[in-house]
Amino acid sequence: MVLPLETMTKKLIALAVAVPIFYWIAVALGRFLKRRAGVALGAMYRLFCIALALYLPLKILRLDWRVGPFDLRRDLRAGAILLGALFLTALIHRYLWEGYFLEKRKTKIPKFLRELAALVVFAIAAVFVLDHIYGEGGALAGLLAGSGVAAIILGFAMQDLLGNIISGIALSIGKPFKPGDWLMFETHHAEVIEVNWRSTRLLTNDHTTLDIPNNQIVRHTIVNLSYPTKAHAMRITVGIDYAVPPNFVKEVIINAAKESFGVLQRPEPKCFLKEFLDSSVQYELKFWMEDDAMFNDIFDSIRTNIWYALERNKIKVPFPTRTLHIERPER
Repeated sequence: MVLPLETMTKKLIALAVAVPIFYWIAVALGRFLKRRAGVALGAMYRLFCIALALYLPLKILRLDWRVGPFDLRRDLRAGAILLGALFLTALIHRYLWEGYFLEKRKTKIPKFLRELAALVVFAIAAVFVLDHIYGEGGALAGLLAGSGVAAIILGFAMQDLLGNIISGIALSIGKPFKPGDWLMFETHHAEVIEVNWRSTRLLTNDHTTLDIPNNQIVRHTIVNLSYPTKAHAMRITVGIDYAVPPNFVKEVIINAAKESFGVLQRPEPKCFLKEFLDSSVQYELKFWMEDDAMFNDIFDSIRTNIWYALERNKIKVPFPTRTLHIERPER
């Protein structure tokens, strides 16, 4: 439709006035977010401001500018959507990854996951542009639906990788442990070195490294020895002769533990009569420690002190005995 010259002139004047206004409003918003909130905005945001400032007046004034296959308003809309997706990823990075997880929950989201989220946002924007602006509104969706078999095959191939990523996100959000914590995982006594998007890296007290996939970590019971405090109780069992009074045995074992390396004096060690066995009475020593890096040395010191204390007090550690009764047939 051809507009009258007077109407066209008014719309062009309104366009010339509106474009700078929309542009400086968008720029002012970007400066506010950058200075007050620390949102990282660069040259792409300026391009977003230009595309938005040109598209909105054309849309409001209903102006079309087409030259052959090129449609200025359509192209500006597509550019504004794609550049707006980049602006949205900058907001997600500042308010979600940094503001919520890093500052509030003290959890650093792996770089891979941040980049993956940004890629997903941009991919959604690109699909929308191709399907609803340059496509026929559904053609691309049909193409994607037709590739369902390939998507299923790809999903099976990546199920371990995706499982590790999802488990890594769960560990980052739930925070059952963090780097520097000591864990008891299966038969290992180890310190957490790193938690990334794929695996958790542990350093045992034998200075060997364990790289455990995250989807295996979440399937096992994990004992965090460093939470809520570094001080935690450990236990050692020892078998004593039935002939020795229990209270005397407890006193000897507790005194030996108090003199051992790495054992905390508060809370004090305790000793319990645990079980009556075939050849001995089993006692359990409960003591507190906080330096798990010296786990082997502390247990060695306790066991050594107990042995010497038992020897000084003439207390025997019996070993299993068996009486064999042999019957010989009469001649």
